[in-house]
Amino acid sequence: MNIKSYVLAVVAAYIVMAIVGISSDIVLQSYYESFMAIGRSEEEMMAMMPLFLFAYLVQTALFCYIYIKGREAGDLMEGARFGVVIGIFMGTTNVILHTALPFSVETTVAGVLAEIVVYICGGMTTALVYKPAASPAPVA
Repeated sequence: MNIKSYVLAVVAAYIVMAIVGISSDIVLQSYYESFMAIGRSEEEMMAMMPLFLFAYLVQTALFCYIYIKGREAGDLMEGARFGVVIGIFMGTTNVILHTALPFSVETTVAGVLAEIVVYICGGMTTALVYKPAASPAPVA
């Protein structure tokens, strides 16, 4: 694994996924208001922001690692397909939570779709940024 490219891919994917995630949260704010009453207060959430950011960084590092280790062509479409698979995987958490918490069907579907979009963007970013280490030239 090319460590320099890996670190660059993690940083780029972290930034892109954060921007897309925050943007989707803003767009879907009216959906998410339905369960804010059962969540932490804004002050509590802000106090926990360092833990949130750290956990998201670890998640992004693992996301990139899994993509890099399993890639075949390493092209943009492969990154997008990987993002769809991981987005669905992560989005199912919204469905699981829907079974236990009072989330509307619309909120659940919006959350799943948002996860898919975030991870598609992350997969495409990782595919664009990560470049494997050059193979040594064959000895003649």
